[in-house]
Amino acid sequence: MGKNNIQLYALAKSYLGDGGSRFRQFCGLPSNAAWCAAFVSYIFAKGGDASLFFGGKKVVYVPTAEKWLFANCANIPIYLAMPMDVLTFDWNNNGVPDHIGFVRQRKSDTEVYTIEGNTSGGIVAQRTRPAKYISGCFRIGFAPSSSWSADKALVIDGQCGYSTIAVLQKVLKKKGCYSDKVDAILGKNTVKGIQKLCHVAQDGSWGVKTSKAFQKLLGVSADGWFGENSVKAMQKWLNKQNASTPSKAPVKADPLQKWYDAMKAQYEWSKNQRYEFNEHPTVANSKEEGTCITFPAVSLQRLGLLPSGKYFYLYPKTMRIAGNGADYVKEHKELFVLGYPRKTVYELWKSGYLKKGDICGFGNPDYHTMVFMGMHKDGYPLWDTMGHFKGLNVRYRAYESHTIDMVVRIKKVK
Repeated sequence: MGKNNIQLYALAKSYLGDGGSRFRQFCGLPSNAAWCAAFVSYIFAKGGDASLFFGGKKVVYVPTAEKWLFANCANIPIYLAMPMDVLTFDWNNNGVPDHIGFVRQRKSDTEVYTIEGNTSGGIVAQRTRPAKYISGCFRIGFAPSSSWSADKALVIDGQCGYSTIAVLQKVLKKKGCYSDKVDAILGKNTVKGIQKLCHVAQDGSWGVKTSKAFQKLLGVSADGWFGENSVKAMQKWLNKQNASTPSKAPVKADPLQKWYDAMKAQYEWSKNQRYEFNEHPTVANSKEEGTCITFPAVSLQRLGLLPSGKYFYLYPKTMRIAGNGADYVKEHKELFVLGYPRKTVYELWKSGYLKKGDICGFGNPDYHTMVFMGMHKDGYPLWDTMGHFKGLNVRYRAYESHTIDMVVRIKKVK
């Protein structure tokens, strides 16, 4: 199993001061050949990570190595560099790389500490290189060298560490821009995910255009330099995108749901029938329904809360409950509550008095009974009712300003 980047750095450092003979010999080079690329190949091979660089083959020509790196690894901003990212250098700025080595550490926004072969007089040495000579900074797919989490809030420190990369991958995956596993490795597909999110060319190379587009999305100055402030903005944005949705409390079953279901069943059965109260067959057989009075009564019979043949109606004129089932309702206080609020539906709702499922009696200007079914999201009351006005969960504008004189509340359903 290969080493992580910190372990591989220790391996590279162990060759400080070495000349090029062992590295040339490893790659079959003559004694006078440049060997900076051979040093990079050697370190990966001896570290057990040969396949991570140049597909496990040996490479001695820097332009060839850089071409492979661009095709297979993420080219990233210098500010994001980690130890043992591979650097290529173009001393003449002519588009042809001249040298290759490893990152030791980022020194500043404009300089990088490196470890390289074939430098400082032809040895392995540590150098400080200006960023202006760097033609590519490539993230190799090492396993993370420290613990990370994609589920915790990020510390806003401006450092693009493993947890920041993992959360970035998780958010990109959630947005449909990344399909690989969350592994905290800033690979080519992760960069392509950023580019897809930002609607720029998806080539896996995090250049100035990608930085500007990402900065614009993050709401920071789009100057193309993805530095500390940009990383902090990214971390804040990622925390917001990755925030856990508070788990919703389990929705408790409405204890009166059977009551609502009974009214619905009764309504569906009898919505095409119509009776005046004195024409109704005394509701004794519970087979028919047609008025605002008998609608709740027969629905209660369906539930077994009112004996068969019993009905009641609210008589606001004398503030009493009437009908052959009135005494039953008054006597069974464990099932029913009687109230005489004498206020409008809005006043009763605002005060918390009116509850869904309440049977409401109106006396002025017309006697009418309806079952309150809660408030619509737009703030008006909904009703279940029969009679000259029919419907389930419907609005009845004419009664919205009228006084509710009496209420029968069902305490529980059997």
